[in-house]
Amino acid sequence: MNKFFLLIAIAGIITFGSCQSTEDIVTTIDCDFDTVSVPSAEIDSINNYLTANSITATKDERGFYYIIDTVGSEDRIENCFDVNVDYKVYLFDGSYVDVGTGVTLRASKVIRGFAFGLTQIGKQGKIKLFLPPTLAYGATGSYPAIGPNEYLIYEITLNNLVKNDSNY
Repeated sequence: MNKFFLLIAIAGIITFGSCQSTEDIVTTIDCDFDTVSVPSAEIDSINNYLTANSITATKDERGFYYIIDTVGSEDRIENCFDVNVDYKVYLFDGSYVDVGTGVTLRASKVIRGFAFGLTQIGKQGKIKLFLPPTLAYGATGSYPAIGPNEYLIYEITLNNLVKNDSNY
């Protein structure tokens, strides 16, 4: 009798366990950004900065400005991609904040403005981003280098991108 129940249990596991597809597993990974509305005052501040410094940049509908130096390949990131990038970060007053070379990151785990900017270029692309606080570190900042409500400039090179369906 015990062998009978064991056979039924094994058959159930095989039958029902094989029904879960990889797509079902992937959808459990948090790869989406919340919708964020950038206040018009922040957008105006970036526009004023660009005008005062004679910088011509493109406005993105999500609330930041950018300059594409190199478009790169046609391959584009999605939020669940891993990216390998080189980057430099500055405050609007010109203060140096950070630099990274050959850094691999999950696109959905970086600040929104950084990830949104990466969608504008492909592999081997280069972009400069002008980010408002809402799309950067917001009211909390990132102690010690980035204070609350700081506007940031990122220079990014997208070295590589890899679709990766696993959690970190």
